[in-house]
Amino acid sequence: MKQIKAMVLLLIALTLCPKGTLAEEEKKPSPWGEKYSLTLGYFISNLDTGLRLGAGLGVDIDAEDALNLEETMSVARLEGYRRFGKHRVDLSWMSLNRKAMRTAGESFTFENNQGEQVTVAAGANVESYLNLNLYKLTYSYSFIQDDRLDLAAALGVYIAPIEVGIAAQGTVNDQEIANERSASSFTAPLPMLGLRMDIAVTPKWFVRYQGQIFYLEYESFKGSLYSSTMAVEYKPWQHVGFGLGYDLLKMMLEAKKNDYPEIDFKGKINFQYTGLMLYCKLFF
Repeated sequence: MKQIKAMVLLLIALTLCPKGTLAEEEKKPSPWGEKYSLTLGYFISNLDTGLRLGAGLGVDIDAEDALNLEETMSVARLEGYRRFGKHRVDLSWMSLNRKAMRTAGESFTFENNQGEQVTVAAGANVESYLNLNLYKLTYSYSFIQDDRLDLAAALGVYIAPIEVGIAAQGTVNDQEIANERSASSFTAPLPMLGLRMDIAVTPKWFVRYQGQIFYLEYESFKGSLYSSTMAVEYKPWQHVGFGLGYDLLKMMLEAKKNDYPEIDFKGKINFQYTGLMLYCKLFF
């Protein structure tokens, strides 16, 4: 009986409720109503790189340990998107450039510019560099979009211009005063499939997630990519937000010949980073 009375009182209250109040509820702005967004982030990353130059019998080397390349970097990161209702186009860029000089602590093998296998003995002087730019272009479509959840399927491409080089002087192939070099410069286009999920916990607090994956074997080329990003974001004002995110990327490229489009490279690169990003986000 009490439940029936409560339902009757609720119906009366709704009937007597001013029309303007209900209209305001219906016109409550969507958390996904912005058309443009620009993000400037400060990314603190931990890097791990396996490297083999040449398609011969050279072994993979740990670039951070063997070549003394930096393991930790702090770089700027730019992101932005344009939204068209349930459609969205994202673009991001980040640059991770490293170079180092060291005395080799242990021997390793690489292929020089003439295609010859070169063994660098412990004690040789080694100069190296590894420059990696990451551009990501993504299109996503929201198959679920309400006042709490924006869940979208994504299709896109990573474009990764890579420059890598090693120069060794000292004891090389058991001979002194050698100067052996190997250098490659190429661009790796890596298409990927992904998922994007944004959750509006409150009107000012958001949880955001993105994940992408790619794998391809084509003749003498093999490539794979996995990327995952999760962030917590606070939006104190209509056009400004702040966030803290965790980012993971694993990328592998292996080529035994120069027969994959746009990749003039023989060897193997295993690259991984994990890191935290602090960012400011503008909405329009």
